[in-house]
Amino acid sequence: MITYETIRSVHRAERENHDLQELPEDFFSQAAEWAERRKRENDPLSAVESENARKLLDEIVMLRAGKTVRAAVFSLKGVPPPRYMTEKEAELYDAVVSLLKEHLSSSVPKAPGEKNINENVVKLRVKKDVPRIVDSSMKSYGPFKPGDEIEVPGDVANMLVTRGFAERV
Repeated sequence: MITYETIRSVHRAERENHDLQELPEDFFSQAAEWAERRKRENDPLSAVESENARKLLDEIVMLRAGKTVRAAVFSLKGVPPPRYMTEKEAELYDAVVSLLKEHLSSSVPKAPGEKNINENVVKLRVKKDVPRIVDSSMKSYGPFKPGDEIEVPGDVANMLVTRGFAERV
């Protein structure tokens, strides 16, 4: 059962921790229902508590959205997706990852006739040690050593080239 203290506790945990925190099942819908019930009570204290709970819920959503977007950025470096995303947060994460890949692909100038690095498989020569990395679909690659010639999907190749770990062959 959701209470004002539950909402405050979730808010505090999200504010104090870098990673997404596990939420009670159906937290947002139950919390919104609770706030609406409190608002309908004929009690000034209940109305204030409901309003404060709504503000905390809005801030929880914003804190979690920020963490989700940051995680999407780090996914381009091979960091796996965060645990404890809601369905809506997973949709946001996927959309941001897709936009970032598109942006990165279109921001790096290409030689005339050169394929987009995100298309198909790309052959690279490794310049620096590369630890095992995980792409956004959770497939792992590596580790690689300098001089290795590798073939990886375009999005992984793009990340390795732009970060200076490899060069196109």
